[in-house]
Amino acid sequence: MTLTTQVLLEIGRGVRLLPLALLFLVPFAVSNELMDGITTAKGLAFAALLTASIVSLSLRLILYRAGLSVTINWLDLGIISFWMYSALRTLFTPYAALSDVGLFSMMICLYFLFRFFLGRDADQFDDSASKVTTLHVLATAFLVGALLQAMYGMLQLHGPNQLQASGSFKLRGSFENPDAYAGYLASVMPFAFGLYFLLSRQAWENRRLKYLGAATFLSGLLVLPATMIRSSWLAVLAGIIVVFLHKYEIREKIKQYFRSKRLLLAGAICGVVIIVSGIAGLYALKPESAEGRLLIWKITFNMIKESPLFGVGFDRYQVEYGNAQATYFTSGNGAPYEEQLAGNVKHAHNEYLQVLAETGVVGLMLALMIVVTALGALRTTQIPDNSGQARSTGVCRAALIASARASLVAILVSSLFSFPLHILPTAINFVFLLSLISILGHYEDLFQLDLSPNWLKPLGVAGMISALIAAVWVIDCRQAYIEWNDGFRRSQRLDWRGAISAYESLKDRLRENGKFLFMRGAVLVLAGEHAGAIRMLEDAKQRFNDPNLWISLGQSYETVGDFSSAEKHYAHASYMIPHKLYPQYLLAKMYQKNGKEVDALRTAEAIVRAKEKVQTTAANEMKAEMQRFLQSARTH
Repeated sequence: MTLTTQVLLEIGRGVRLLPLALLFLVPFAVSNELMDGITTAKGLAFAALLTASIVSLSLRLILYRAGLSVTINWLDLGIISFWMYSALRTLFTPYAALSDVGLFSMMICLYFLFRFFLGRDADQFDDSASKVTTLHVLATAFLVGALLQAMYGMLQLHGPNQLQASGSFKLRGSFENPDAYAGYLASVMPFAFGLYFLLSRQAWENRRLKYLGAATFLSGLLVLPATMIRSSWLAVLAGIIVVFLHKYEIREKIKQYFRSKRLLLAGAICGVVIIVSGIAGLYALKPESAEGRLLIWKITFNMIKESPLFGVGFDRYQVEYGNAQATYFTSGNGAPYEEQLAGNVKHAHNEYLQVLAETGVVGLMLALMIVVTALGALRTTQIPDNSGQARSTGVCRAALIASARASLVAILVSSLFSFPLHILPTAINFVFLLSLISILGHYEDLFQLDLSPNWLKPLGVAGMISALIAAVWVIDCRQAYIEWNDGFRRSQRLDWRGAISAYESLKDRLRENGKFLFMRGAVLVLAGEHAGAIRMLEDAKQRFNDPNLWISLGQSYETVGDFSSAEKHYAHASYMIPHKLYPQYLLAKMYQKNGKEVDALRTAEAIVRAKEKVQTTAANEMKAEMQRFLQSARTH
């Protein structure tokens, strides 16, 4: 092969891998012109790059002159099974649509794209080869994305004012909050540490990964403590322990050392004491946050009891949780301190509980099948034979798969206390790690499908057509979110008519978006179009949940004279977050207008006695007005 041909091949490889490599820069996608620009921009960037990757794959299939073998192993089967079950569960969920599993479906597609491209030259990753492989390129991009985020975090902490985070968070990278930012860093840092600690320095490409891993890990270590997210600290620590377990074969040494039952018991007791002490110390840092999570988990368990086998439906947690919380406090079971902890919760802060609540025991078993298969009991990749080349390849494979499993463990530990898999960039990292493990883990192939060149070209054409359709959808979706943002800004300027007009043009494109339906209905309430608002908000209530949605419905029902429905919605909003006074205030005012003196006095007394979580001028004014009403009632 001539040098020119080799250069052209490497350029072609780079072009094919560029969309996949750029996926690791999705965290930086933020836009002010899009509605919810911090999250929406990341989603659109992901969809666009995934589409470009499908185009790359399709072109390769069309140009293939040889056949292609497609294999499915146990890990692949577990992932496909969970996806199929989630889609099937969505079909039988009221008010759900297949689009609700759209992002999950894209993640499955990404997983198999990673698998395809990584699998082409995985065997060439070894200590002695200096060739740049697909694995080198993607692992480098994976590390660089986290390195840049860590540097961005350092600039937010110590850089010029214009680079510092806005709002109430001093440190959040290009994410919405420190929790999402810390979870993202924790998903990469153990992998980076593992590469530095386990890879040898014989080949330049491996040295580059090794030192890039060191830079990424140390940069993350400089900013992660400042996030004050304890789950991410535990996650990184767990990942590092996995690396040490692999490096020093600690499991085997423990088995040899603790052959005595007394020593084993003493070691177990010491381990328990250390773990309990660590948990107690972390709890003491932010006790209110820990108690808030306990309340969330308690209410989530109540949701699970209602539908233990199949759950409430895939991606329905954020719709159903608020109602479950309202039911909990309505029943009188909630303690006063829990009323102060209650919030507008969208995630269970425990991915396992959320999977169980949404998809039931069946879904959780399928998800755990993926986890157990991927971890493989943290088994060590065996060196194939005694030949030098095979041993070199085996050592590098073992280092890489141990590093990938270390980061996977970090994500799984973080999932006990947070929601990393609902943060798109972290979910992309999770899929990349799974694909690495699938390729390098020596899993048994369940079946193999051999495709001839005659089959590959039609598949490539079908992929190109699918990518074209997806590209049109991405462009249309982006425009819709721009127009939605324009309507929202008009409403902020009190231009109700302009906002209604902007939302009206989007009613077909966003008809299944619960948040859009809520905001459109809320604008109709403010514009005085209560009949239309009720229709819109009742639809939104099935796809989105927020106390303000119930308040808006209560106001519209009150205006049209349906006081019974208004009372129900005000009361529900009040029980969703009991320490919020506004729903109770509106309820008291409605009782006063309708001559329900006893109910008005009861509600007013509750408002005056209520303890606000945060002292605000509005809360003080409501309390003062209710106090005057009570004094006036006593004098008559």
